[in-house]
Amino acid sequence: MRRTRNAVGSNPSQVQILYPPFYQIRDLVYNYLMQKIIQNIEGCIGCGSCAAVCPKFWDMDYEKAKAVLKGGKINAQGNESELEVSGEEDIKCNKEAAEVCPTQVIRVHQV
Repeated sequence: MRRTRNAVGSNPSQVQILYPPFYQIRDLVYNYLMQKIIQNIEGCIGCGSCAAVCPKFWDMDYEKAKAVLKGGKINAQGNESELEVSGEEDIKCNKEAAEVCPTQVIRVHQV
């Protein structure tokens, strides 16, 4: 935010406030609120604690005995699943899932 004086002939006590363009503000907020959830699939022991505290994003694959990140994209090596989320509640939910994971295979990073 930048303050400038108005042009000559206007009220000298009036201050014009110039804000950055909307897209710059939007991008700052978007980057701040976006978080990437990363699951190390191989390290998962299938205890289900993540699915218990955050069922909106986590489910169990009982055939493979692994937790599944709903909507997550599995990388080329097949050992990690990633998903970008936004929203305070969704981020909080996934951070709780990461905290309760006994093998710490869930990570939450800012994008």
